[in-house]
Amino acid sequence: MEMVTGDHPLTARAIGLALDLPEEAIHARFTPADKLRLVESLQAEREVVAVTGDGVNDAPALRRADVGVAMGRGGTEVAREAADLVLTDDDFATIVAAIREGRAIADNIRKFVAFLLSANLGEVALFAVAIPAGLGVPMTVVQVLLVNVLTDGLPAIALTRDPAAPDTMRRSPERGDRLFPSRAWGALAALGILVGLAALAAFLVGRSVGDDEARTMAFATVALAELALVFSVRSPVLPAWEAPRNLYLIGSVVLSTAVVLVAVHVPALNEPLGTVPLDVAELGLVVALALVPFLCVEVGKALFRSLDWTLEGARA
Repeated sequence: MEMVTGDHPLTARAIGLALDLPEEAIHARFTPADKLRLVESLQAEREVVAVTGDGVNDAPALRRADVGVAMGRGGTEVAREAADLVLTDDDFATIVAAIREGRAIADNIRKFVAFLLSANLGEVALFAVAIPAGLGVPMTVVQVLLVNVLTDGLPAIALTRDPAAPDTMRRSPERGDRLFPSRAWGALAALGILVGLAALAAFLVGRSVGDDEARTMAFATVALAELALVFSVRSPVLPAWEAPRNLYLIGSVVLSTAVVLVAVHVPALNEPLGTVPLDVAELGLVVALALVPFLCVEVGKALFRSLDWTLEGARA
């Protein structure tokens, strides 16, 4: 961290030392042009730059920075107009709280999109294999709608209420020009394929009994696999059971699971939904197959953590 100010060197030194900054990180008598050049040079190195200021001379740097922060009480009107964020209480702690909240919201948007992308890709993969292979339609239109609206929709909405992860404020800043890192797209595709393969396996087993049983098993496997997977997409590193508790998510998953069971085992709904009741063996197979994508993701996370710790030890 470095401090840049237009104040007198003695004033800057006193403030910098109070913040435990080394003297070489304290820069005084910076002109507006100096501040602007510093911001531009850091941005040229792909750094995310935040600038705070309250005077007219801070306006160029505030405007050019990725995030310009002006003082609301003691700042000038010019500084407030040039800034992206205005601290109405002039308290820097508000910046920390705002960053924490902003990162949590951005993370939840990514979780929401990641879950829906992988879930829907699983259904696409199921149809893309079953129909060209001449196996028939693996799910009815109503079953697909039920999965997308209820068993996917409720947990996805609950993800927007996910609490901030423990490492939220320990991560380096990220530029907002992309939703996911490049490698994440491959991981999401793999998740979708796993869901599709699990449902396809259930569909193939069910075909030995009957078409209705096959579609019901595929439907239940897709739905339950996605409900299990929603806990894994909450963190790319942490095990699902170590993520902060989200009661909204737990409640939505319980409710969605109940919807699946009702759709399968309530006779009045069997004909409209194209389902049939499953016996204990069939239901057990559905649950086992639905857990495969979840377990694969968690094993992958464990391997990633192990490799990361190994590399950290080697660097140390």
